[in-house]
Amino acid sequence: MINLKGGHVVITGGSSGIGLAVASECLRVSGGTCALTLVARGADGLATAVERLSVEARGAGCDAPRIRAEVLDVSTHDSAIVREAANRIVNGGEGAGNDGGGAYGPPDILFCVAGTSFAGRFVDMALETDGEKEDPTLRTRKLMDVNFFGTFSVVMAFVPHMVPTKNGRRRSIVLTSSVAGQAGVIGYASYSSTKFALRGFAESLSMELRPCGVDVTVAYPPDTDTPGYAKEIAEGKPEECSLISGETGFFSAEKVGRGMVASARRGGAQAYWGLEGWMVATATAGFGQMGGPAIGFWEVMDLIGQCLLSGVLRAVSLCYLWSFSRIVDRCYKERLRLRMERERGERTCGEKKK
Repeated sequence: MINLKGGHVVITGGSSGIGLAVASECLRVSGGTCALTLVARGADGLATAVERLSVEARGAGCDAPRIRAEVLDVSTHDSAIVREAANRIVNGGEGAGNDGGGAYGPPDILFCVAGTSFAGRFVDMALETDGEKEDPTLRTRKLMDVNFFGTFSVVMAFVPHMVPTKNGRRRSIVLTSSVAGQAGVIGYASYSSTKFALRGFAESLSMELRPCGVDVTVAYPPDTDTPGYAKEIAEGKPEECSLISGETGFFSAEKVGRGMVASARRGGAQAYWGLEGWMVATATAGFGQMGGPAIGFWEVMDLIGQCLLSGVLRAVSLCYLWSFSRIVDRCYKERLRLRMERERGERTCGEKKK
């Protein structure tokens, strides 16, 4: 179990949503004593987050909170910029913060939370002819730049500082995937691709870093009450996508943050939420990694469940998939009916004009 009292935690996407909730939970479990480095693109959002967390740290009894902000776009194609930011965060110095720029040292836990999403039917995107809208292929590339390559470059920049560990002290890296990174869902052809990629990265990385004293956890949050989710809804999430996503529940960012911190401290291989989250995680475990050497009772129970229940849960998953297929078919037929009525109405208007 990683002890965060006096430790250091780095969080990308730390200015809002799940990232901010993770930061708050780290302060809670450490009594306000852990050093936090929040990484995000927006300086204003970071300043607001630092102010809020400083109040929380003082409320927890820490008179001198150690909380810094680092403005960085993790999707940059210039890896040197990310490495410079990592060096600055670990070693301190000019630009490292407003508390004198002292070194915080390597992170005990690195949370890669920064991410973005959009939902849309693949066929609709392929048929899109409105020149005013962004090309869907380009938008998908940007999604991959943030969700996958942004995480990849951050981990690559911090790993040299994190390995090898000293005195048997373990560290942890947390990659934020999604339930859509375990099972593909209509409307998430682009988003799921980026989140599935993170799982493959995590499994390979976990096997390599475990002997070095670094555990890798993959978090699979369901729909979560965050600004990013609100934006996704506002942009027009397909009806069938919303209906299917609702099957896995809707969670607060605070609950997701608590689960991510707890799993990272134990060195668990994965973090999930709710009954459906457990079912999907168990059914899709496959050749997934086992977790670090300090895993606790619940991680052991997960492994036993994966061995004993995978076949049963495959049968259960078929029931879910049948239900999802009915939703997709129903929505498709309704769209087809509306299109036919619209075309019939247009023909009628044309005939009247003649």
